[in-house]
Amino acid sequence: LEGEGENAIVMKNKGLNITTRGRHSVMAMVKLAQFGNSEPVPLARIARSGDISLSYLEQLFTGLRRKGLVRSFRGPGGGYKLGRAAKDIAVSEILICANETAPARHREDDEDAAGTAHQQTEDLLWHNISDVLHNYLQQITLDDVAKARLKDPRRINKLFENGS
Repeated sequence: LEGEGENAIVMKNKGLNITTRGRHSVMAMVKLAQFGNSEPVPLARIARSGDISLSYLEQLFTGLRRKGLVRSFRGPGGGYKLGRAAKDIAVSEILICANETAPARHREDDEDAAGTAHQQTEDLLWHNISDVLHNYLQQITLDDVAKARLKDPRRINKLFENGS
């Protein structure tokens, strides 16, 4: 496990990390989706509604724009729109994007511990948990979160029924 501050939970596999940066990216995208996609939304409006600093939001949206998840519009009335329909953006995609645009971190003790049986068992556990989480979050779209459609536990049960 790696961290991005003391509030981070990071599970690495397939590039999926759940960090503070990832959570803020998802929730900022949710706010953008909730504002609608007819007119560009200024980042200041998202910052106010999400209680997040504008400078931090600018960093997040730079990465999201590079990956095509949002589009930017300059000038008066400028701001951001979703790069695709909210129903076509999986939460896992946002988290992966947030991880790819975050500064890389390295733990010195990883090299020493990597060969032990205990470390291999621990790595396998976290990779398996990450796989299930990744598969679940691929099924949850930005539209699902924006419209609060997350209460159906059958999505989770299907993961286990199919042997995923």
